[in-house]
Amino acid sequence: MDLVISPELLSFIKDVITSFITWDLLVFFYTEQERKFKLEEIAERIGRPKDEVNKSLVELTNIDIIRKSSNGEVTYVYNMGNNNEKELTEFIEKLSDREARLIILGVVLNGQTK
Repeated sequence: MDLVISPELLSFIKDVITSFITWDLLVFFYTEQERKFKLEEIAERIGRPKDEVNKSLVELTNIDIIRKSSNGEVTYVYNMGNNNEKELTEFIEKLSDREARLIILGVVLNGQTK
């Protein structure tokens, strides 16, 4: 029997997906890989408060999943080829599997209670 999620994905979830805003940002940027967005636009598109989105963006830029650019105005873009790309792709793919999604949800919820 195959594992529902790999040990690498489990580690990624525990280390990276520290909130549901981070979850939303990862899905958002993964599906919009080549586009740049301003903070206000990101917050509006995912329906989250700007200050909370900013906090998660800082975390994701610190681990190089998202790139921040400051050419006159600050924008954010998915960093293709980042060190977590394999696990992020697996995370996105597993979201369509109910059993895997429930496991991921449990891991994220458990991480938030610590």
